[in-house]
Amino acid sequence: MTLIDHGVFLDRMYTACGTTEQKALAHIANVTSSAMSRIQSGDSMPSINTLAQIAMVCDVSIDYLIGISDDPQAPQRAKRAAKALNDSLASPIPRAPGKPSARQPRAKRK
Repeated sequence: MTLIDHGVFLDRMYTACGTTEQKALAHIANVTSSAMSRIQSGDSMPSINTLAQIAMVCDVSIDYLIGISDDPQAPQRAKRAAKALNDSLASPIPRAPGKPSARQPRAKRK
């Protein structure tokens, strides 16, 4: 039993990478042409490293490639969310007037 629908994987890989040419796909996936041939024929499934390489180069998520998600842009959404979180953590926390922010040093007392 396999968790990856081979047909869905191939369709999405071809679409995301913009090619069905075996040599180009092998280059993208960083595998040999014979390994890509076995993947395309269904004789073998790609390793997690190969999936990650294809997803990274073709700018889609692994979830999208293997059919778990229908959102090919999940990586961009995750990057935007992480940036927004980092930006919000970098800004000072608003406090009531007269009270120092948790990130501001307290004034020295005389």
